[in-house]
Amino acid sequence: MLHKFELHNILLRTAATAPTPKPPPVIYDSWEATEYNVNEAGQIALAEKAAALGVDRFVMDDGWFGQRKDDTPAR
Repeated sequence: MLHKFELHNILLRTAATAPTPKPPPVIYDSWEATEYNVNEAGQIALAEKAAALGVDRFVMDDGWFGQRKDDTPAR
């Protein structure tokens, strides 16, 4: 039942793919690769690797603001 709802109401459709739904974009989130060790060169390298794999969206996640070194400032 849920699968049918997703197919008919959530997944994107286009004229070219109707009635076949368009799958959602593939997203790469950098958190697992970098945690708090975020720097520009590392993020660029990860984004390039993700793009080479066909990832649609790259998310630079956490650690990129200020001097955050652990999760205590988020509390």
